[in-house]
Amino acid sequence: MSRIERAIVDYILEHGESSSYDVCAHLRQLGFWFVFGRAYPALHRLEDRGVLDSWDGPPVPERGGRPRRYYKMRLSS
Repeated sequence: MSRIERAIVDYILEHGESSSYDVCAHLRQLGFWFVFGRAYPALHRLEDRGVLDSWDGPPVPERGGRPRRYYKMRLSS
């Protein structure tokens, strides 16, 4: 697991359900450069590996009615 993936997992474990916006804000605080270009591929990889689940939240007026994407740890069966 890469450093950015580990930071994402740690954040979601600590905060529970989190929007990609919140995850990116946290990564910026940790000093990751070019956060958006690195965070979204890392989020998708974690989802593809079965580590995270994601869904679209409600429409956000500040985003022109587009929803934010939310992530949480996937429960293992």
